[in-house]
Amino acid sequence: MDPADLGPGTLTWLDGTGTVLLCGFSWLRKSLSWDVLDGTMDNADIGTVRRLAEMLDSERSAAWACSVRQHTLSLPPN
Repeated sequence: MDPADLGPGTLTWLDGTGTVLLCGFSWLRKSLSWDVLDGTMDNADIGTVRRLAEMLDSERSAAWACSVRQHTLSLPPN
């Protein structure tokens, strides 16, 4: 047997290995990109919720200050 003669089985083996590696890298790329995207979206959602909570707190503070002011103005003078 000549070691330089690779034969038809070698070509089939290389073709199968290449296909498996290509599919594996494609899946890994897709998987990692979705994880990064999900993480980015989670961070954006957390930031949005925090900003909305801050806005709600400021509106509550303003409404409370307004109600205290109206209550103070409506008291009869001494």
